Amino acid sequence: MSDDTVNKLLESLSDEQKSELIQTVLNLNVKSDEPLSEREETKSPEREREDGLFVMNQGSGQVNNKTPVTGKKFNKFRDDGNEHKDEQNETPSTSLTERRRPKFKKVSQICERCKNTLEIHPQFARDFFVCDKCLKR
Repeated sequence: MSDDTVNKLLESLSDEQKSELIQTVLNLNVKSDEPLSEREETKSPEREREDGLFVMNQGSGQVNNKTPVTGKKFNKFRDDGNEHKDEQNETPSTSLTERRRPKFKKVSQICERCKNTLEIHPQFARDFFVCDKCLKR
């Protein structure tokens, strides 16, 4: 604001309005004796508007993460088997099936570096096979 605008504004105010303005400016500049954390605790996070609605302050949504958790949480659910004991949710009794798949047989591979023949699991068979001893070198 320019000085001309401020002067016009001050001239338009009455003496009572000027004294109120001075008091509010002085109160804003005065520091409080109590620490900031105590002042925040005494403030209510919500205030009532003139039309009767409650409005939350903007700073009230912050969470203090420095406070320790006091209670231990645990699962209170206990499965006693009372629920889901009907015909639809019952496990059918079946017989075991025999194993039809043959046992795996080791495959012989020749190491490309040392030319040794090794018996290995078929899962590890490769076109370019290198044994463990040669991999360490």
